[in-house]
Amino acid sequence: MTPTERSTKLLRRSGHLVAPVERWLMIPGRHVKRDMFGCFDLFACRPATREIVLVQTTSLSNLPSRVAKVRETPELPGLLACGIRALVHGWVLRGGVWRCKVVEVCAQDLKAVVVCKPPRRARRFKPALELFA
Repeated sequence: MTPTERSTKLLRRSGHLVAPVERWLMIPGRHVKRDMFGCFDLFACRPATREIVLVQTTSLSNLPSRVAKVRETPELPGLLACGIRALVHGWVLRGGVWRCKVVEVCAQDLKAVVVCKPPRRARRFKPALELFA
């Protein structure tokens, strides 16, 4: 399952209507992916709260570069001024379960704020050596 599919499932479980807004352009000899406004993969809205969200999905290791990409989008200040939320989902596999770190780019100063992060990886227990056995 791709990060986009995982984010779609997560948003639908929380009551959003979701539509993918990335598409593949078929250029002879090349396949090029085109995102909405050059950086967003999903469009989601929640009718109950009248909330509109644009989501960029990626792996947790690529999250900082994707947040920078969203912040550098020229249309972003206009989208945020309209009340649209810009989120970045970073996915990681921890303990056999996919977890999501959610970062939101805020309207005031385009600052990235962590909304939700996955639990830390559990440390493995190492038995203590018996010094005085």
